[in-house]
Amino acid sequence: KEIAFFLEQNGMVLQSVPGKGIKMILNGEQKKMIEKRITDSRLFSKKERDDLITMRLLLGDVCIYEYLSQIAEVSRHTIYYSIKRVEETLERYGLRLVKTKGEGIHVEGEESCFRECFIAIIDSYEDYRLFSGVIALFCTEENLSRSLNIINAIEEAMEVSFYQTDQLKMILCYVLYRISNNHNIVLANVNLEKNFVEMGLW
Repeated sequence: KEIAFFLEQNGMVLQSVPGKGIKMILNGEQKKMIEKRITDSRLFSKKERDDLITMRLLLGDVCIYEYLSQIAEVSRHTIYYSIKRVEETLERYGLRLVKTKGEGIHVEGEESCFRECFIAIIDSYEDYRLFSGVIALFCTEENLSRSLNIINAIEEAMEVSFYQTDQLKMILCYVLYRISNNHNIVLANVNLEKNFVEMGLW
């Protein structure tokens, strides 16, 4: 059904032949497009797709289903099922998925919950290239430079050395992105040492 839905969205036909099977009816351009997508794309697992969508929503702006289907390279039909699982994940971190008819979906909640959910996703992967398209939105050259300066300053001031600096730079880039969009956290309510220990960065 998902294959048929994808083909229909792209003006293609999946024909069923009784007693023989099914075949795709494609013209030359459509065939080239399918071949290119197979060559260029990496198929996401269900978890990877859900995490990709969650990470994108954690940036805080409104997203439409069509856009999410494009970045995950699946049909809108598949996105609907992913969103249900994403919503459950967000709820575990005290976040709420808001759906506005005719506009799209976005996430609401405490800023500390946004960051905790983001860190949990990042911490479950070693290869971040899966999410390169989303990461590029907040890991700008400016944020990367500021992140490196922060890491160096902390290491020098506290006479410590962080490991997994690539992960730490990504987390700092996300935090800087959120701050630049007026999403701040009340430091009085945060145990910084506890957070660093949980992140494996202390």
